[in-house]
Amino acid sequence: MNQDSKQAFAEEAKIIGDYQKVSLQDLANGYHFAKLDGNKRLQGAFLSAVILRGWYNVDKIYQICKNIIGFEREDALSKYQDCVIQALDSAAWLDPSKNLTAQQCINQTLRTRGAPAIIYESNLAKNKGCTTLQSLDETINDGADHELTLLDTIEDEHSDIADVDASNFAIALVQKYINKNKVIEAIILDTIASHDFNKTTKTVIKEISPEGKTVKRTEELHEFSARQCIKYLSDLPLDYTKYFSKKYIVKEPIVEAAVAKVRASNNQKLYKYLNAALDYSRAIVKI
Repeated sequence: MNQDSKQAFAEEAKIIGDYQKVSLQDLANGYHFAKLDGNKRLQGAFLSAVILRGWYNVDKIYQICKNIIGFEREDALSKYQDCVIQALDSAAWLDPSKNLTAQQCINQTLRTRGAPAIIYESNLAKNKGCTTLQSLDETINDGADHELTLLDTIEDEHSDIADVDASNFAIALVQKYINKNKVIEAIILDTIASHDFNKTTKTVIKEISPEGKTVKRTEELHEFSARQCIKYLSDLPLDYTKYFSKKYIVKEPIVEAAVAKVRASNNQKLYKYLNAALDYSRAIVKI
């Protein structure tokens, strides 16, 4: 199916000529200005050329997420295409203050909205499956590219946690910290994987179109909010110990001791734990 899609993209990209000899930066610029002109046909051709330039990302996303129930190569292609469109629509490489190339924009989007986003959706679905009373046939991740039901999650919930694979990176990272007796950092990573601590920054950017007209666009930047995370950690739910103990098969007294230490820590100490946990996860999660 992906080969058929690849051929379809190639046919569309031929509209702009020998696209394989055009730099990615110029392809991205072509997409941007075709969009400003309202030329959807040309815009689609440049998009197809950019997608083909990084086609290997389809397989990378699939290899990371292939063990998620219901995830197929078509899902990997769909996610990759969404990431490319998001990166091109942002046109962040045209903002001199950002000092980015078009390739870097795409890479950044893939690192935050590609495989990690799919894994995050899967973890949220599993988490909801553990805490909500629902029919086993009811969809628990409405709107996601791959729908899951409670029945789908049962197999994963009873899998060997020590053998967790890349399809559940968040759980794997938490487990690695538990194995190192760093339960506080494990709690922090679990908290990040289970909650949306994002902040949105809007920036109005002025650009000059090929016709010499000044065009304004609003760019939204979604970033992880450490402040929101610290606020949550400072006041962990009363039932958090039981939740964490059950999910990761850790004795409650061990979890309770770590939770008590988290609650007693000031913000400076919590930021130190948070940074250590994030540095560790960044060193492992490379896409």
